[in-house]
Amino acid sequence: VIAEDKSYEASIFRQNCAICHGAEAEGKEMDGKLIPSLRRAEVAQKSGQEIYNQIYHGGNGMLPFKGQLSDSEIRRMAKYIKENLQ
Repeated sequence: VIAEDKSYEASIFRQNCAICHGAEAEGKEMDGKLIPSLRRAEVAQKSGQEIYNQIYHGGNGMLPFKGQLSDSEIRRMAKYIKENLQ
């Protein structure tokens, strides 16, 4: 449960990702667009580097986080998504 997770990565998720991907990373609809779940579907098939690139560069409707999060934070988030949300 991300809401109860005390890790630094969970805190970053709550502050930066939950608004679009939902409090528990299950995805949701925003402005008529479906924001994907980070817990299943195509994200589960992506490598850690692919997840990093998506966070860093954005794309497919997602804004880039390269200006908001440090490289280290983005790497930690990619690992968190790959290892904790799958």
